[in-house]
Amino acid sequence: MGVYIYMDMLPYEIGQEEWEAVYEESLKLIRAYPFLGPGADKDTYGIPWLYAARADEMELGTDQKGWRVFGEYKTMHGAESFILFRDIEYYRERNPLPEGCPDILARLMNWYVFDGQKERQIPVI
Repeated sequence: MGVYIYMDMLPYEIGQEEWEAVYEESLKLIRAYPFLGPGADKDTYGIPWLYAARADEMELGTDQKGWRVFGEYKTMHGAESFILFRDIEYYRERNPLPEGCPDILARLMNWYVFDGQKERQIPVI
């Protein structure tokens, strides 16, 4: 059994400088341990191809930097996939500012208590 890390955040409550500090610390972690991530080569064979390599910061998409891990490098065993982007705007664009209380735990409690019904909410003060 391995370790699974889940992250939920409030991107509108985090400044870019604060996020950069967290991101830089995460780079130290993935560089300190043998995580497995994707590699890409667009030049060697004239066509793009992907391979497994030691995880590090890379281009994710056309305009984003970040890192992605999906296993352990030494044994090549797969694991849960995790991705982290350098720019906090990536998360802001995909997670619009929620209506009502922005508290992560309150949102989860509402989801489980009311089985996903948006019209019924536990009031949070």
